[in-house]
Amino acid sequence: MELHDSMRTIRRNWVVIVAILLAALAAGVLYSASVKPQYQTAGELLFTPTAEATSTQEVVQGNTVAIQMTALYSQVAVTPLVLQPAIDALALDETPSDLAERVSAGITEESPVMFVAATADSPQEAVELADAVMDSLLATIEDPEKGLQSAVPLKPTVLQEPPLADLPVTGAPLVNTLVALAAGLAIAFIVVVLRESLNRRIRGVRDLRKATDVALLAAIPRDRSLRSLPLLFTAKPLSAFAESFRLLRQRVPVASTAGTGAGAPVIVLSSPEYGDGKSTVAANLALSLAEAGRRVTLVDGNLRAPALAKAFAVDPAGGLADRLTGDSGIGAGAGGGNGTATATATAVATTTVAPNLTLIPTSALGGDFSEMLESDELGAVLDRARSTSDIVLVDAGPLLPVADGAALAAHASAYVIVVRAGRSRIADVQQSVQSLSDLGAPLAGIVLDAAPTRGADAID
Repeated sequence: MELHDSMRTIRRNWVVIVAILLAALAAGVLYSASVKPQYQTAGELLFTPTAEATSTQEVVQGNTVAIQMTALYSQVAVTPLVLQPAIDALALDETPSDLAERVSAGITEESPVMFVAATADSPQEAVELADAVMDSLLATIEDPEKGLQSAVPLKPTVLQEPPLADLPVTGAPLVNTLVALAAGLAIAFIVVVLRESLNRRIRGVRDLRKATDVALLAAIPRDRSLRSLPLLFTAKPLSAFAESFRLLRQRVPVASTAGTGAGAPVIVLSSPEYGDGKSTVAANLALSLAEAGRRVTLVDGNLRAPALAKAFAVDPAGGLADRLTGDSGIGAGAGGGNGTATATATAVATTTVAPNLTLIPTSALGGDFSEMLESDELGAVLDRARSTSDIVLVDAGPLLPVADGAALAAHASAYVIVVRAGRSRIADVQQSVQSLSDLGAPLAGIVLDAAPTRGADAID
C-alpha cells in the first residue's frame, strides 16, 4: 500500500481510531487507579569452590559442581524451607505460598551466579524482602541438618546488594498509559484492516477507478438539498452540483453514428440497483443539456418505479406505460402539469417542462414487462423522439435485480451507468459493466452520484 493510500485509510477511519485510543487510555487510567504500584529489586550471589585445585580436571569438576548447586539453590530459594524464615524475620502476615508469588530466583546463563528478586509495595520493602530471602537461603545452605552441602565445598559471595528501585514495575500511571495506548493502536490497526477488507462499497472516485477501467464521465457532489429539490440544477444554478452536470453534458455523446439508424442518439441511464440516483442524474442532465441549447427528450423508461413525473410535477396519464399497454386514450390537449401536453403520432403524451426539454412520463406497471421495453412499440416512440430532438435520454430500470435496464439495449446508442458513492457495491458495478458487455451494448461511461465533498474520499 502506497503512502497516500495509507493516509487516506487513516483519514477515512480516524473516528474509529480515536475512539479506540480514547477507550484504551481510559482503561489504562482506571487500571492505574485500581492497582497499587509494585516495586522490584534483585540481589546476586556467587558460589565458588573453596578447595585448591591441583589439576585442570579438578578445576572443571569444581566449576561444574558449582553450577549444578547454584541451579539447585535457585529452586530452593522459593520453597517454604527458605521463605518461612524470611516471613518470620520480617513479621509478614502471609504464607510461604503467598510470598512465593512475590519472590523469584534463577541462575545467569548456566553460571554459578544466581539472582534473588523480590516485589513489594515500596522500594524499601522490596529491598528488605530480597535481603531476608538471601540471608535465609545462605543460612539454610550452611545448616548441616538441611542436607544442602555440596560435595565440593562452595563459598557464597554477595555480588550485588538489592538496590532501591526508582520506578514501579507495575501500576505506574505512565507505564500503564503507554501500554494501554500501544494496545489501543494494535486493536485499532486490526479493526481498520477488517473494516477496509470487509467494506466492498464504492466510497469515492479512487474506489471506482480501482473497480473498473470504464471511463468516469463525472462525479456529482453530494448535496442535502436534493431531498427537497430534486431538480437542483435549476434551483441552484451556480452550485458545485450544477457545475458537475455542465461538465457531464460535455462528455455525453450528443451526436453519434453508433446505435440504431440515423437521428439523435438514445442515451440510456441505468444503475446496478434501485436507489442509486439515476433518475435524479437523468433529470438534471436533461436540464443541463437543454440549458446549452440542445433539444432534449427525457423518457421515463422505469416502468416499475417511475420518478420523473413527480420530479417535474406532471400528470403521467397517457404516458409511456399507457402507450405500451394500448391504453393511451390521448386526445388533443390531453396532459397536465407545468407544461403543455400534446398527442403525437405514436399516441404518447409529451410535456414541455423547460425550454428545449420535453418529458415523456410514465405511470407504474405491475408484473413482468421487460418484453415491452424491447418491442417495436417502444422503438416507434423513441424514433419519434429522435426525429425532433438532438438527444434522447431514457431513465431505465436497474440492471441487476430486474431485466428492465438491459432490455433497452436494442434501442440504445449508448449506456451511462449511475453509481452511488457509499451505497453501490464494487461487485455490483463490475457485474453491471459485464452484463452490458455481454449484450454488446455500447457503454459511454460511469457517473458517480453523491460523491463525498469532505474526508478521505472527497472529490479531488
